[in-house]
Amino acid sequence: MHRGKQIGHMRTLCDDDLAGARHQRPLHVGLAYWDPFTAGGVQSQIAGRVEHLGYPGGPVRYTLFSGRRAPEPSPWPHVRTEVFEGRGVLSVAVWEYLAARNLKKKLAAVHEEDPLDLVELHAGGAGPAVAAWSRRSAVPYVFVSHSLRAVSRFSDFRWELAKYYAWSNRRAARDACRVVTVSEALRREWMRWGVPGEKIIVLRAAVDDAETGPATTSHLKDGSLELLFVGRTSYEKGLDLLIDAVAECVRREFPLRVRIAGSVGPEHTARQQVTRERLPVEFLGALDNAAARSLMHDADLLVIPSRYDSCPVVALEGLCAGALILAARSGGLPEIIEDGETGILVPAEDSRSLADAITQVAAGRERFAHIREAARRASRRFTWPVRANEILDLYQDICGLERSSDIGSGPTRHPADSDLLSGDTLQMARARRC
Repeated sequence: MHRGKQIGHMRTLCDDDLAGARHQRPLHVGLAYWDPFTAGGVQSQIAGRVEHLGYPGGPVRYTLFSGRRAPEPSPWPHVRTEVFEGRGVLSVAVWEYLAARNLKKKLAAVHEEDPLDLVELHAGGAGPAVAAWSRRSAVPYVFVSHSLRAVSRFSDFRWELAKYYAWSNRRAARDACRVVTVSEALRREWMRWGVPGEKIIVLRAAVDDAETGPATTSHLKDGSLELLFVGRTSYEKGLDLLIDAVAECVRREFPLRVRIAGSVGPEHTARQQVTRERLPVEFLGALDNAAARSLMHDADLLVIPSRYDSCPVVALEGLCAGALILAARSGGLPEIIEDGETGILVPAEDSRSLADAITQVAAGRERFAHIREAARRASRRFTWPVRANEILDLYQDICGLERSSDIGSGPTRHPADSDLLSGDTLQMARARRC
């Protein structure tokens, strides 16, 4: 969205303080994901890394490995992008398997020309291929797991794709130097899969902070409560639960209006139910982050009714916007939202509980103003200046470099270029840490 502005802002913050950091060469990190350019939760985390660590002159130099070609113009013209495409349009599993083999070749070619220090894999489907290349090249990789939805009971994936993801994700986690999960809930899932807890690091998703002004309440002329849903509309996100709750509120004669920000096709069951029952729901289509956050700030209630959600970025955006968040107690949501303090939590998969909470807010929305202010304060620990330091610490730890106490303070030591450029030095450090 506003990538040029964000890069410039980060450089303003860091230029003076990073003077010492330039005595050591940037870490060369390969970032691998199927589609880092389309708007989405995982994509926002890749964008954050590039913009807050991989900006020109920054402490990390990224090479992006993408299963899709970059748009023109590229959002990050300073970042080298290598495309690893697959074949087999009749099966996503076949496409990903062949694309992963292509990724292995791309990694080898880049590493031969411009040696990589580390690979950060965000695509579990490519895990076996990356693991094989990592063993052969002695370059460690970190597997960042954003979700295990594909193998959960809420998955709507075809059976062969679910089986492929189960196999490939296990391999990705087994051979990774570290497994990074975006919530404690997801960490526990991986531990149930047999991954040792000490191998797993929790680094939650992050968002860019932005001033949105003081929290407000509904400005609708008829006093109706304004609800907002933002995100994907697949089954695990629970949009159907929200529509059922809205229908219950209408039966209770509570005035409200609901806005849905996300792609909802004409055949979607939510549209059909809204039309059939004449519910006060407006479908806005997909929106960019700035527009969505503005709606969050203005709405009376941001509803996140997910059945399964490891660390939804929409919750973090809602905190930053000072929204009053009503969320299901599922996945990583209770780790982000403290019930009664920074939001409202209700039992998962329970549309009646959603309706009860909505009517409580409608009966006295001013009583929840303090929660909105607390949400804004709580959002600071989920912003990129905080998370970027933690990611850089992880990179440096794996590559055997002494940690920087802060991105803006530079590294705690300034070794000679020959020390940092020594392949033998890095290889020995990697062996100790992996």
